[in-house]
Amino acid sequence: MASAVSLVVAVLGCIVSVVIYKQWESDPERKYNLDLLQSYTYNFQQALEKRAQNMKKYSFPYNPAGVDRRTNLSLQEFQDVYDGVWPVIITDVVPTWPAYNWTISYFREKYADSNIVMSVANKSSLVVKLSWFLDNIQNVSQDSWLYLQDELFLLQHQELREQVPSTIYTNENFFDLFPVEVRPWDCYFLWGTAHSRSSLHIDPYNWTGTNAVISGLKNWKLIKPGQDLHLSIVQNRNCGFPLECKKYNSPLDLFTSSSDIDQLLDHIQFVEVDQRAGDLLIIPTGWFHQAYNVAPTLALSQQIMNTKNFKVVLEEIFKADNLPKSCLTQDVLMLSPEHLVKHVMSKLSEEILKKGAEETRKVLESNRNAKRLTRLEAVNYILNDSEDDELDLENDYSDSEMEIDSKDHLDLDKISTVNEDTRSTPVPAPGPSKESGQCPQNDSTSKFDSGWSELNTFITQPTSSNRTFTEIAGAKNMPRHIST
Repeated sequence: MASAVSLVVAVLGCIVSVVIYKQWESDPERKYNLDLLQSYTYNFQQALEKRAQNMKKYSFPYNPAGVDRRTNLSLQEFQDVYDGVWPVIITDVVPTWPAYNWTISYFREKYADSNIVMSVANKSSLVVKLSWFLDNIQNVSQDSWLYLQDELFLLQHQELREQVPSTIYTNENFFDLFPVEVRPWDCYFLWGTAHSRSSLHIDPYNWTGTNAVISGLKNWKLIKPGQDLHLSIVQNRNCGFPLECKKYNSPLDLFTSSSDIDQLLDHIQFVEVDQRAGDLLIIPTGWFHQAYNVAPTLALSQQIMNTKNFKVVLEEIFKADNLPKSCLTQDVLMLSPEHLVKHVMSKLSEEILKKGAEETRKVLESNRNAKRLTRLEAVNYILNDSEDDELDLENDYSDSEMEIDSKDHLDLDKISTVNEDTRSTPVPAPGPSKESGQCPQNDSTSKFDSGWSELNTFITQPTSSNRTFTEIAGAKNMPRHIST
């Protein structure tokens, strides 16, 4: 009797296996996982052809050479026509957010003494009081501008973060499955003066990016995938995240008037679009892009890893040697996107998770304990590239000493670059080497979670109000995200 039962169980098991295999064999998305065991390359042309077919299902008059502005866009149409392949502006989401009511006076009243991270014409990274930035928001020119770029500001002020709800287009986000120690911070606070701009870049991990304009006006140039050879991409650079990734930045400024830039724009395929207050721009994987703030512009950016781009993001993680692909087995062919991401995250070493928690702590401590400068010292720092390690770290300075001459402060021709090109090379994330082939395991609840809880408390602690103008030493410990 027992042997008969065993035989029946064995037969049923074989039947179930055959059914599952047939289901996988007929499912292109499951079969697609096979590429992850080798080397995955995003096929943009194939995605465009599928988009063209899907557009026939809908009555909207699409602009095949530009960026559509959409209201009442269904999730299904978004996934069929835009997600992972083409940028789109959605106009009826941001105006429903409480954050859409944010104003200069609101921040001046409630957060004037808060420290924020600011760049000066993409040449310096400094920490200043928000009130200082707001006081100087109009003291700019085409070559002299300021850009507030802070990954932690909203996380340190949860009452602000809660005013930025999720949307139907961003609800599926596999970054939520990352261990908290290496999960990218999810709401980048951006406030640029007129003429400020981002670099020309692809976002970290080649994720899908979102940008929501609360007030102001942005102009974007977005370059179709597959034209990297024309963009003078800086090679062999890492993004510096705890979970390492490759960095894809170009030194070209598409908003500079020159014969070289004009010739480039005549040669490449790109789309240009204005983003107004209340607009949510979604930028797919693979698109190099640069943003230019036409007027003082307050915006928020976030990132998405979903069914349409998760393979691209995972490939970037493998490409940066966080773990060898030999850690993946044939079992991944049967996994859904969500479970595949969980599987890869479970293979990260505990050393990488610990590094992530420690790096976050360093960033926060750099913000709070950085060198305090008088405004006179700040001017000298900006004009003379001061890196004096002997600055007084103890004395507090009164606001009466903090007058600054705007024309001196904004003479940016003399500012040296301390933000990107001169920072030290990030220390590679620890983990198994390709040669070792070892595959570390971590629990679904990392033993570093308790340490992260402590860090999270540290994040939300109020900042000291007496640190009015500070320098981040060499900008080496600042967040590594790229502004847009």
